[in-house]
Amino acid sequence: MYLRIITPKNFRLSPVIPIILHHGNLPFTGETELADLFYQIPGLKKHLPHLLAILVDLSVIEDDNLPRDPNAPELHVVLLMMKVIFSKRKETLKNGFDVILEELQPYSQNPKYRELIRKLWCYVVDNAEKLTETDAEEIETKIREIIGDHNMPTLAQIYIDKGEAKGKAEGKAEGKAEGKVEGKVEDRIEAIIELLEDNFGDVPQVTKDAVAKITDLAVLRRLTLLAGKCKSLAEFKKALK
Repeated sequence: MYLRIITPKNFRLSPVIPIILHHGNLPFTGETELADLFYQIPGLKKHLPHLLAILVDLSVIEDDNLPRDPNAPELHVVLLMMKVIFSKRKETLKNGFDVILEELQPYSQNPKYRELIRKLWCYVVDNAEKLTETDAEEIETKIREIIGDHNMPTLAQIYIDKGEAKGKAEGKAEGKAEGKVEGKVEDRIEAIIELLEDNFGDVPQVTKDAVAKITDLAVLRRLTLLAGKCKSLAEFKKALK
């Protein structure tokens, strides 16, 4: 089969500029030359795209040096959140969110930016392991005060909407992790078990029985947080001892 492609005399392809955006606890140590990212097959190296990627490593960029665009204020705040999300110090994360709220406050009546704040808030909840339930409630309260969004759904409502916690009727069981399940002890226990089942499937009866024996609401609140964020049943079981 012969395929002939006819192009105009002055035809040129648009430039292709690869960009690597890295955010994490440690600086980026991978390859930035695209040819090095392909499987190395003998005889094909010269045919691979030899493009040097622009590396944006958020772990080594100072906060003040993050890109800003007056026409797109969301650029700076999203990069800032990605930069501090894995911080080992919760104060760094909380301060970062304060900066975000301050920068977005002038735009807080714009539905686009109100939704951005909510999405960043969900991002924090899903990824910030250092935040306690109290920390989460403090930030949530601050969001409402600064942007004047008193109708913003609570963390629990967000998780319920995402299907990560079923909750109970009458609006008392309010969801996962940092959510404020304000129902009875039985509601808390059931929410914990449902979270574990959602995340890991069948939960051993012995684990269910151990949770059911707990009557301290403070302990149950902590276990609700853990049930939504733990990486395995073993991690959860360890906390029961």
